[in-house]
Amino acid sequence: NAQWGAGRVAVYDPQGQFIEAFAFPAQNTSCPAFGGADLSTLYVTSARQGIDAPDDAQGATYAIKTSYTGQREHRVIL
Repeated sequence: NAQWGAGRVAVYDPQGQFIEAFAFPAQNTSCPAFGGADLSTLYVTSARQGIDAPDDAQGATYAIKTSYTGQREHRVIL
């Protein structure tokens, strides 16, 4: 869960209990997604919206290795 204004992505278990959080230098994190060969790399974008001071950390994309594994996107054939 990307937490806008908190500069982090929080991890919750299937029952909704907080497990841990990954901090990022950008204040407004958004759009977390897993990728990489084993789907354990967490990619997170950030926004500049609402940030008064210019900062290279804002409006960037970040990638960090985690101990978690994401799910592949489901393929839809139309």
